[in-house]
Amino acid sequence: MIKIPAKSWFNSIFARLIITYLVFVLPLILLGVYLYHWSYDNASQEISLSTERRLNQYVVELNREIEWMELQQFDIVEDRKLNRLAILWDMMDQVERRDTLNYLTERLASFKNSTAYIKNVHVHIPSVGKSISAIQGIDDFDKSSYLYFSSGMQGKGTRFTVKEDALNLSAVRLTGTRGEPPLFVIQVELDTYHFQNELTRLNLYPESSTFLIEDKTGHAITDKHQASVILANYREHSVKGTLDGFRMKVGTPCTMLVSCIWTPWAYP
Repeated sequence: MIKIPAKSWFNSIFARLIITYLVFVLPLILLGVYLYHWSYDNASQEISLSTERRLNQYVVELNREIEWMELQQFDIVEDRKLNRLAILWDMMDQVERRDTLNYLTERLASFKNSTAYIKNVHVHIPSVGKSISAIQGIDDFDKSSYLYFSSGMQGKGTRFTVKEDALNLSAVRLTGTRGEPPLFVIQVELDTYHFQNELTRLNLYPESSTFLIEDKTGHAITDKHQASVILANYREHSVKGTLDGFRMKVGTPCTMLVSCIWTPWAYP
């Protein structure tokens, strides 16, 4: 026969210890978990705000640089010597031609050296049969670039033109006669490597990534080669509307900066 203890196990010392633990220790554990999540959320919010301020500041500075480049580009389009060269080439003597070409080479080099965002500046002049650049100087006429930037194939309202995976600013000087090709084309080739360095500087952590997307063309510049995976996932989740894993987006009428903290296993 099994004998049942006269006293219930609820009255034992072990039971009292368990009850005491649950009453006093468990609330402390729950409070600790709550404080951990609260501090984590606050820290994440502070990081997001700091990142947003950095991105906004960079976007403002970048747009200021681009607007300045566009003004300088317009000033070159209106250059009296350049227009005279394109129109009166056949009437100019050798000395005047050489002096004007050297003047344009120096002016393009000065424009190129004025900002680190410019890789090279070109002027393609079909009537002269020459293409002048800040780096190469006077060269043979680059017909393919002239046709590409004067065709408007990127569409109206496009601020940038993408050629050979590089962003370009471009402008043309029209003749004033409908149907005639432009007198010349100004091509400002932007430095992708400098963009990548600037975007890398915006990252707060090694696992963070920042990339620049041009809205009209969809061309993107990433801060590093590994970010191609992040960019592909960003575009995929942008289509799906599930961008919770991407911390911050800062947009302007022409560009959009995206900064994110990437977790490889978060997106299959």
